[in-house]
Amino acid sequence: MSSSFQVSSGDGGGGRPPHPLLAALELLAAANDVVLSTSVVSLTEEQVGEALEAFSKEIARTNAGLLRLVRQAEACDVGKLTGAPNATVYLRTALRMSKHESSAVVGLARDLDKAVPSTGEALARGAVSVRQAQVIADAVKKLPDYVGADERHEAEGFLIGKARFHNPDELRVLGTKVLERVAPEEYYRQLGEELARKDRTAEQKRSLRYSPNGVPQSESVHISLPAWEMELLRKLIEPLAEPVKGADPDRRPIDQRRGDAFAELLSLLAAAAKAPVRGGRPPQVAVTIPLDTLLKGTGAGTVDDTATVVRPRPCTCPCTDPKYAKQSTKKPANTEEPTSTETEGQAEDQVNKEKRRSTEPEKGPAGPGTAVDPHDGCPTCGGGGSARYLGTDGKPISVATMRRLACEADLIPVVLGGDGQVLDLGRSDRFFKEHQRRALAIRDGHHCHFPGCQIPEPRCITHHLKPWDDGGSPDLANGVLLCRYHHVTVHHKGWQVRMGTHGHPEYTPPEWSDPQRRVLRP
Repeated sequence: MSSSFQVSSGDGGGGRPPHPLLAALELLAAANDVVLSTSVVSLTEEQVGEALEAFSKEIARTNAGLLRLVRQAEACDVGKLTGAPNATVYLRTALRMSKHESSAVVGLARDLDKAVPSTGEALARGAVSVRQAQVIADAVKKLPDYVGADERHEAEGFLIGKARFHNPDELRVLGTKVLERVAPEEYYRQLGEELARKDRTAEQKRSLRYSPNGVPQSESVHISLPAWEMELLRKLIEPLAEPVKGADPDRRPIDQRRGDAFAELLSLLAAAAKAPVRGGRPPQVAVTIPLDTLLKGTGAGTVDDTATVVRPRPCTCPCTDPKYAKQSTKKPANTEEPTSTETEGQAEDQVNKEKRRSTEPEKGPAGPGTAVDPHDGCPTCGGGGSARYLGTDGKPISVATMRRLACEADLIPVVLGGDGQVLDLGRSDRFFKEHQRRALAIRDGHHCHFPGCQIPEPRCITHHLKPWDDGGSPDLANGVLLCRYHHVTVHHKGWQVRMGTHGHPEYTPPEWSDPQRRVLRP
């Protein structure tokens, strides 16, 4: 169906006769009125698809006309109508376009007029959308200067043909392939620069942040690493996170297995020859526990983090946020030296205040109701902030966990009497020697000795059959190699391990695993 219209050549009142384009826009507006007032409910699926294709084509053609008008607006300095300095600003003010949108429209109008005229013709035919036209123009303009006009025209035609089957995102990828085909040297140069820029950004975004997670005795770590370093971490974690085979199935979810693997990785790092040291000594954690608590085997000790404590410090950066302001360490004027009794009372009050601060909302620069975060300091230097102290000093730890950790970590058990007197500062012969570990590996088969487990010996822990803190000595008859998972199983899940009459460790399962509690001998 076709339609025609006539434009009157009269002035309609003595003025300038209307331009044919304006009359055509009136017809376009009338056609849109018909489209918007017509019900679409009765359209079938085929008719809807046909209408969408026709509508998309006409939108593209309308946009082609709009871009021609924008080009003319720039040529005749349309900004004079509103006092705008150029057409871009005029579009922002008169047509309420955003800054980015108006700049893109003006730029595309210029490109279709000069850089990619064939794309402008395709847009006028409805063969490409305005977004596809933008992608084609960008791809052709990125071609280096030494690419001739014929090659540019060929590349433009190639992309116009592909636009029939590809959306703008896919067409942008093909645009990079055009550069690779026409100018491979420039393509690889740009690719190298882009990858180098992304690599630098990824390295600058490395971060590790501690944060409380609301779980008692637990904290979270958020790590950001470049992809290649994260892949290295993944290759270290995933083999350690494999389900452990044994007498009981490993029902840990994958996230927990990865968390346990990360903890095992930390243990391997701490035991490595190149592990970081502080004051010439490897990382240490001291656990303080009363003597009667240790003998009973129930209760709790406390972590004494004086070995590797990180003391709070003021912010050393020129921060403007009062939350990270430098803290003054000067004593107030006109203060008298307190007596020893007063000093003890003040110290006790201060300790109680610190404990309350760790559980109560903080009132201060961070605002009322803000929970105290012991790791909340200046993002640059770590000082200031709401931190009262750093580290885990004074946090409780169960006796069962302390005994398990004593098998695998460099712990210093400090046993105190009722009056705080140090009764025992550990033993120098607590650990199994290297030759003893090798002998255990030979005896236990160079892997975890727990029934059914095949975790290799380097990932195992030398476990005391009779606990060291209960008088057990580090000799072959009192030792067995266990992987980290089964070490926890023995300590916390009711399994018992003892030296059998046949000279090898044997295991007694708990009732929930085997009601008859039949002894297992690997």
